[in-house]
Formats: sequence, C-alpha cells, structure tokens
Amino acid sequence: MTKFLSQEQEVQYGVKNHPTNVRWFVYGYPKPDVKWYLNGEHIEMGGRFSHSYTRNGCATLFINGMLDRDVGEYECVAKNEHGEARQSVRVRISEHPRFSEHLRETRGLLGKTLKLECRVEGVPFPDIKWYKDWLPLASSARIKVEELILWEAPDRCTLILTDLIQRDAGLYSCTATNLAGTASSSCTLHVDEEEGLYRYRTYQRGREVKRREKPIEDLYDLGDELGRGTQGVVYHAVERSTGEYLR
Repeated sequence: MTKFLSQEQEVQYGVKNHPTNVRWFVYGYPKPDVKWYLNGEHIEMGGRFSHSYTRNGCATLFINGMLDRDVGEYECVAKNEHGEARQSVRVRISEHPRFSEHLRETRGLLGKTLKLECRVEGVPFPDIKWYKDWLPLASSARIKVEELILWEAPDRCTLILTDLIQRDAGLYSCTATNLAGTASSSCTLHVDEEEGLYRYRTYQRGREVKRREKPIEDLYDLGDELGRGTQGVVYHAVERSTGEYLR
C-alpha cells in the first residue's frame, strides 16, 4: 500500500530566479517509485530539475532557478506493487512586498484614540509586524493591531492606540515580510498635551505670502550703490511715504 502522510498546502510559492523545493511526504512498502508531473506532463530529471526520496518518506522536487514557465500544478505519483497514490499542489511565484500607501507623520491628543494606517501588497500576502523605536510592538490593553478584514480592505494594516500618553510619542514602523523579501514603512507620532496646541499644529494654514503689486522704485527713492555681493546689490534707499532712510 502507498499513501501520502499529510495533505500538503494547496498552493506553494517560489522566488523567481531562486532555487525552489516542492515537497511531499509519502509512505509505501516496498519503497515506491516516485514520479513528478507539471500540468499533466512528466518531468524529466536533469538540467534544472532534480529530486530526492529519503527513508523518512520525504519526496522533494528541486527546481534550480524558478521561472515563469514553472508556474502550474505539480503532481507527485508514488507507485509500488501494492498500489498507487497521487497528490497535487499548485506552485506560484512569490512577489516582493510593496507599500501602496505609506504611514504618515501624525499628531495625537493626550488621552484620545489614534489610528496609524498603511496599505501593503505582496504574494503571498506578507506577515505584518509593528515596531516602536525599532522594538517589536505587541497588542495590549491600550494598543491593538487590527486584524485584516478580507472582505473590506485586505491590504490595509492598522494600529490603534487608545488613551494616548506621552510615552506613545516616537517612531512607528510597519514591516511586511514574505518569501520574496521584506518592506517597511515608518512615521513619527507626536503627542500634544493641550487641545488648542494640537489643533493649531494639526490644522494650521501656512502663512500666506502676498505677491508684491508695485515695483520697489514706486515706494523708495534709490540712491548710490553701497555694496555688491554674490546674492545681490545694496543701494541707499529712502521711503517716499515717510522720508526715512531704510536700514
């Protein structure tokens, strides 16, 4: 009798141009003959493909340098005089994590609740970890790492901080990791104690600079040149409206 000891994941991933292994665990006595198929076609060993079958039942197909044409459905067939067993798995190319929306510098008000949000992509979807001042950040009574809501925004990562305190101020980072690599996004969080100061720093408008409507000669009488430098020329000037010397 020949049988697979466990059902492998439906999808396995490899990194393009890197070695990739596709592994099964299959048992049989006497030791079965193992063959591999890609999209229904037998895989000939040699070149970029090789294999091993160990005494503990681990049957592994090695792909030396994953290519686009290697994507597809792989089937392992184990056969001896007592029977045959088959198991399939789909193999895809992993894509490096990428932030489509980065964290932004944020201000929060002491005692209030604040959210830090970013969006990330990757195949398979990366593992997400949060850090504060480069140290791992775990969920607590005040800090919550919001679970991904697959039917609403599967690429959104959210960190919620409640009842803000001064120690919450600092550098926050979100790190996304999968088989293909790691990407990070960071921002600075400021915590303000006074609501007025918080509103001013958060919502203040930039100082408006008005365009000069009249040339300077209409406002001042220019006299002799006093000096010349790399950034401009200095003249003796008297304001017409007051007669005062411009210092």
